[in-house]
Amino acid sequence: MTMSPSISTRSQRLSTIARGGRALLSTLAVSALAAVLTIEATVGSTLTASASAASMRANAAPRANDLTFKSGQTWRGAINDTVEIVFTEGGRDRTLEGTVVRADRTMVVIETAAADGKTSRKTIFFNDVKSMKSLGSAPAKDAGASSGAAAPAATEGTAGETAEPAKAPADAKDFKGVFYMPIEGTVGVGMRHDEIEAIGKEADKYGPGQIIIIEINSPGGLVLESERIHATMLDLKKRHRVVAWIKEAISAAAFTALHCDEIYFMNVGALGSMTMFAGTQSAKGESLAGWLDLAGKVAKEGGRNPHIARCMIKIELELSYDIPEGGGPKDAIFREDTKGQFVLDRADTMLTLNAAQALACGFSDGTADTVEELAVVMGLPMWKEVNEVGRKIHRDWQRTLKEGTNELTMLMNQYEYKNTTSGDPEKIISTRIRIITDILRWVERCWSCAFEVMGGLPEQIKPALERELEELRRQLAEIKQAERQRDRAPR
Repeated sequence: MTMSPSISTRSQRLSTIARGGRALLSTLAVSALAAVLTIEATVGSTLTASASAASMRANAAPRANDLTFKSGQTWRGAINDTVEIVFTEGGRDRTLEGTVVRADRTMVVIETAAADGKTSRKTIFFNDVKSMKSLGSAPAKDAGASSGAAAPAATEGTAGETAEPAKAPADAKDFKGVFYMPIEGTVGVGMRHDEIEAIGKEADKYGPGQIIIIEINSPGGLVLESERIHATMLDLKKRHRVVAWIKEAISAAAFTALHCDEIYFMNVGALGSMTMFAGTQSAKGESLAGWLDLAGKVAKEGGRNPHIARCMIKIELELSYDIPEGGGPKDAIFREDTKGQFVLDRADTMLTLNAAQALACGFSDGTADTVEELAVVMGLPMWKEVNEVGRKIHRDWQRTLKEGTNELTMLMNQYEYKNTTSGDPEKIISTRIRIITDILRWVERCWSCAFEVMGGLPEQIKPALERELEELRRQLAEIKQAERQRDRAPR
């Protein structure tokens, strides 16, 4: 029995699903699947410095006079005193112990030492200090031994600037731990707002002010999903201290990291290149202006210069910075040109920061390759996780994603070939009805899986498949009706 022309034609058109879904969407005139943030990691963003700048930072800081802070408390101490300082950062009070290397009415610079002997400096603006008291005096350091240099040629593995947690416990036994969750893959597929919401809800069980560390490894992805992540991160930051740990954060993933209270890099880390694409064209006009404005606001809310974010979006922009004498990376004064001491971005490159660059200009709060190193640069007494929920959230989603993409790939291959050699139209159409039904279930369960395999969003894929399913059922009904009429016909 041969297939009728109408069924044959229909089957040929439906078989486009099996070629990745993209041909089907093209047939249905879906011209733009989504505005996509793609990798624009232009190699060549350079950071230059002079030896004199490093020498400048090594100079001994001036001795301090009596300082009276806004709270009314007065500190009467000297450079090299060991102090306990309470200051405001990110809307929260934080406490830090260390050695005073600078103290005046502009800023206070505190040097701290980790267990492995590495030192780092924390710069605190004078108006952010609530109180400071001397705990003891320490021998003066040789100027040449001063750490905290912001030169771009920083040695790999150096802890760098330390961001202390809110009221960090003095005793490890009082430390409850952190909530840690890795996220990876394309934004909208492997990296979604759903998992960020889930770890937030887990942290909520332990009360506000928890530390949530998100390890990011993503090349970017969908603008649609980055908008959802934006709303999720803003809500999460109202309740908890949110930290990004960067392996790779490009495009939409970089935008996600900008929301965090603190950003730490791995030595191989990279963050930037947030070019927005609508279809295959980079955003222009109002869309570009809106994206530049939003990214700048997010960066500013996270305590970072908004022009850094803008340089990650628009290639024509420039960026450099100066470090004032006696200051550190957090004191960087940014310029929207290349006339500063240190050049980060020129007009022919798209800004993507590496770990050394990010640390030198104060964009990052430290560099760490292991969780133990991360605990040190964060000022934690040890690496300790409250529970394994964050890791489980990550494992469960990656397992679902793998299962769904494998299943959808198999179903779409079956759609074109399964039972086609039988030559039986009813059998072929029945098989394809079952396959499309199964595909629709996966679209409902895991639209990210469908996007990964078929290249479209749910609102594009689902209506197309439903129309095909309806047409197949109509044709199957016609075949069965014709068979019944044939059976009733006199022989």
